[in-house]
Amino acid sequence: MKRTLLDTSAVRWVDVVAPTPEELDELAKEFSLHPLIVQDCLEPEHLPKVEEIDGSLFIIVRTWDPSATPRASSVQQLTRKIAVFIREQLLLTIHRSELEILDKLSSDQKKSPPRASLNSFTLLIELWKRVILSYDAPLEKIEDELEALEAQVASARSAGRIDRTLHFQRRRLSTLRRLFWHTRNVVQHLPRDRKDHTVLLHDLADEVEHTMFYFDELVDDVTGLMTLEVSRASQRTNEVIRVLTIFSVFFMPLTFIVGVYGMNFTYMPELNWMLGYPFALGIMAGVTLTIWVWFRRKGWM
Repeated sequence: MKRTLLDTSAVRWVDVVAPTPEELDELAKEFSLHPLIVQDCLEPEHLPKVEEIDGSLFIIVRTWDPSATPRASSVQQLTRKIAVFIREQLLLTIHRSELEILDKLSSDQKKSPPRASLNSFTLLIELWKRVILSYDAPLEKIEDELEALEAQVASARSAGRIDRTLHFQRRRLSTLRRLFWHTRNVVQHLPRDRKDHTVLLHDLADEVEHTMFYFDELVDDVTGLMTLEVSRASQRTNEVIRVLTIFSVFFMPLTFIVGVYGMNFTYMPELNWMLGYPFALGIMAGVTLTIWVWFRRKGWM
């Protein structure tokens, strides 16, 4: 589907949704674009990039996908790709499915008073800013989930579930952070042939840096929680080993005594002694009491 989202004396914005190969060929001819690049623009695996071909600037940006499932973790599952072609007085966007972010930008531009500075490049920057801002809400949601997990780590008994959740969140955040590394590289390589463009690009770069800093903070939070969870798991293991060690220390000498008197040799003097059984029990009780007193003085019990 091809539609015009904005048409002024300074810029024409054409948006194309889920085009067929034939429609892509027509677009290449209509706007004098390189056919191979146009055919290539719908490949879902592309990360952000920029190329200048035949006087046109070809850019790929990836916006957050509001319909991403809770278990999505790859770039293709978490984001949607927008291919952008810009040249003087033309902005062409191509993507696979409807994107509310584009409709909202178009509506806002139509409602705002005409600006002398509006052109295809300034419209691209405005689009890109909104793409970056689309990550704010999911990042805030992840931050809330991490705060809830932090409250559970110290006392939760479902340690395995918490550990799996932390690993999943770390993988998701790392994926998005790598995506923004590519985005920053693209912004740095955009042409700065005009002074007003340089100011806009600095502003865009600040937005990217701010979001990357947010990613870094959340990754550090996840890493800290994972370290705390490992420490708690080690502490729980140590507690179990401590209890088992205490029991073994008590029962090892008792087992030795029982083993000695359980041999039933003929010439064992205690076998025919009337007080032999109480005597053995007394030894075991004395050994147990001695170990208990020793542990208490050492503060191990």
